[in-house]
Amino acid sequence: MVGIGLSTLIWSETSTIRFFWIFFGIVQLASAWFFSNNPYISIEDRKLTKQSLLRKTIEINKITKVWKYVNSYKIETADQSLTIDKNTMEPESLYRFTDFLNEMEIKEFGIESINKVGH
Repeated sequence: MVGIGLSTLIWSETSTIRFFWIFFGIVQLASAWFFSNNPYISIEDRKLTKQSLLRKTIEINKITKVWKYVNSYKIETADQSLTIDKNTMEPESLYRFTDFLNEMEIKEFGIESINKVGH
């Protein structure tokens, strides 16, 4: 997008859309940089954090339900919910996260509902 915007900047004198191409290209590069330097899911200090444009954090000890769907997990507390897209995670991270959820269920929390089929 930046390349298209710069090429229209060079070869076209009247096109105002070229600035939009440059702007959206810079936004795309910035978001790619952000997601390459920040993990999609992190677990630190007993908190589960999903990195996105709006960061969302829930405390692990407040989790009451974990719903397992085909392409996502939905983790709920009494007043929050967090949806995690499996397709966004790298395979090794997905396996480690699944193991974390399974260990949490058995050892610590007694998760109320697990839906393996999905609705």
